[in-house]
Amino acid sequence: MGAKVSIITPFKNSISFFKSTYLSVINQKHTDFEWFIIDDGSLEEQFDELTAICTDPRVTILKNSGDNGAGPARNHGLASITGDYFTFIDADDLWDDTFLSDSLSYLRTTDLEICYSGYRRLMYHRNTYLDDFIPSKSVDAADLLSGCDISCLTFFASTSKLDHSIRFGAFRARNDLVFFYKFLEKAGSASSTNKINATYRINSNSISSNKFKLIKYQYLVSRVIAKKSLITSFVNVLKWGLYGLTKYGKRTSSNSDTSKSKT
Repeated sequence: MGAKVSIITPFKNSISFFKSTYLSVINQKHTDFEWFIIDDGSLEEQFDELTAICTDPRVTILKNSGDNGAGPARNHGLASITGDYFTFIDADDLWDDTFLSDSLSYLRTTDLEICYSGYRRLMYHRNTYLDDFIPSKSVDAADLLSGCDISCLTFFASTSKLDHSIRFGAFRARNDLVFFYKFLEKAGSASSTNKINATYRINSNSISSNKFKLIKYQYLVSRVIAKKSLITSFVNVLKWGLYGLTKYGKRTSSNSDTSKSKT
């Protein structure tokens, strides 16, 4: 039985990385997909290069009016999808060619609504890898408030539980967490496929500073979106901080180690 997968990508001036991202999606072994790329205020020359690259008929480029951010761009995509399943990939990340087929097979085998996978973590400015990120076996909405193992890069879900109330948030940050929390509240727990089938490219200079800036928004998701008490929200932030310290491990290899990447 066939299954159409909808893919959503926010794009803004990421053309230097996008060609490899494009090929990693177009070359998926599961070929029945639609891909919505939402341009969020790119420079004209970058947008022109984007349209020149995207020649595959399964790809549709949409344009946001102005510069709204990745969350609203993904919401724009969510309003357009028609697939049986949906997933996200950012314009600078990579999937192995089995990502869609692995994820689809896992959901069909387990009869679950949501799954996610592990991924390689490439600090591209240093040409080094951190340890592969191996997510928890299963998480529910409450688990996400103290440390989110789900990423947009490997999230994969049925559209059967998706409705207009489940969207990325309006905060300046942590809008992916808002979406995952709302979706798991309705669809139930998410389970890990126990596979490593993607590569997350990280700006190595931004990890610690970004974590510090995110504290406020992590608290707001717990307090405003999940409606937890002040004390519970504070404890969730502390747990999230400890989780973040363990998530980014030592580097394991140079970028020249081709065994770490299939794309």
